[in-house]
Amino acid sequence: MYLQKVSKYHSDLKIEEHGLMVSKELNFVRGSPDGIVTCRCHSSMSRLLEIKCPYSARNMTVEEAVTEKKIKYLEKKDNILHLKKNSQDGYYAQVQGLLGITGLTLANLVVWTSKDCKIITVKFDKEFYQKKLIPACESFFLTQIAPALLISQEASDNYSNDDLTQNVVPSDKMSEDIPNNDLQVVVENSVQNESEVLVQIYKCYQCGKILPEDGIKADNSNASVGCDCKNCSCDVWMCWPCARYTEEWIEENIDWYCPHCTRECDLVY
Repeated sequence: MYLQKVSKYHSDLKIEEHGLMVSKELNFVRGSPDGIVTCRCHSSMSRLLEIKCPYSARNMTVEEAVTEKKIKYLEKKDNILHLKKNSQDGYYAQVQGLLGITGLTLANLVVWTSKDCKIITVKFDKEFYQKKLIPACESFFLTQIAPALLISQEASDNYSNDDLTQNVVPSDKMSEDIPNNDLQVVVENSVQNESEVLVQIYKCYQCGKILPEDGIKADNSNASVGCDCKNCSCDVWMCWPCARYTEEWIEENIDWYCPHCTRECDLVY
C-alpha cells in the first residue's frame, strides 16, 4: 500500500531490507529498520521506512484513532499528523535512533489500519540523537549489557553446564571459585572518545544474578542486602531470597552476615 501511494511520484521506487545495521561511531548502537526507500529520481534522498500497524485501532481511520487516543504516539498540529517527541511508546526514539545509525535525514513513518494508511514524515533530530539518545544507550550498555555478557562468560568459564542450567552456584564453590563480589569491569572502545570506562557491578554472592540499585520489584525478589561484618572487608551482597532476608529485619534493625563471615569470623545472628 505504501508503494502504491508513493511510487507515482518517483521513478523506480524500491524498498531495500538491510537487517541489523550498526552505528559507525558506536558499535553497540544497532537497529533493524523496516526498510530503506530509494528511487532513481532522488538518488541522494533515500528515506528510512518504519511501519506501525496498531491492532487496537484496526477498524478505525488513523485520525479517528488519534482522536480516540487509541494511537497515542501521534498528534495533530495545523491539520497535519506528527510523531510525538515525548510519547511513552518510544517510537520517536526508535525512529531517531535508526536515522542516526543509517545516516539518513528523513523517515517515512507509515501507520496502517484496515481502513486507512497514513504516511508521516519525520526529520532527523540531531540534538535529540546526540544529547539524549546516545548517552542513554551508553548508560544502558555499560550498566546492563556489558556486565551481563561478562558475568555470563565468567560463569561459563568457572562452572559446568549443569551449574549454569540451575543458575545456582554450588555451596562448596562459594568461597573459593567466586571472584570478589564487586566485579570491576573495564569496557574498552565502547564510548565515543574510545576511553576506558570503569563500571562497578554487584551480583548475588550465591546465585550470581546482577543486583540493581533501583527498579526493585514489589515482592523484593531482586532486592539486595550487604554483609554487616566489621571484622573483615568481604563486601558480600546477596539477593533477599538467597539471604532469606525480610522486611522484618529492616524494621528490627538486625545486622545481616554472609555465609563466609558466619563461618570464618565466628558471627551468629
